[in-house]
Amino acid sequence: MSAESGSSHPEAAVHGTPMGVLVIRWVARISGAGLFLLLASIAIGEGGPPNPWTQPWKVNLELHLMLTVWLGLLIGWKWEGIGGGMILLGMIAFLALEHRAPHGIAWLLLLPGLCYVFFRLVDRTECLTPSSAREGGTA
Repeated sequence: MSAESGSSHPEAAVHGTPMGVLVIRWVARISGAGLFLLLASIAIGEGGPPNPWTQPWKVNLELHLMLTVWLGLLIGWKWEGIGGGMILLGMIAFLALEHRAPHGIAWLLLLPGLCYVFFRLVDRTECLTPSSAREGGTA
């Protein structure tokens, strides 16, 4: 390997992003895909989403917040920041509406959102740092 392309060290960067950060991205993607399929199978098993016009306002709002989380799991594959924000805001609003602390599957639903937001914040700071400064050179 040349000096410019990096080293074989486990923390070596791939396209300028540290390997540990890429692992976080894939943890979010894999857990998000699994949870997306889980929520879809629950919805299908229950006969699909209920008619929102026949539900009380609180149930209707909870259904829309879960839809926001479900879409955030999907959108996070392409746009980590937007998807992670949708997941976190949807789950926090859902839990606040229920007057509950995260428990059970709520922790699992928060995991991809936290990972997506973390990846986006770290990746953004990597992009904003001049490449010569990251490599230890002078700007």
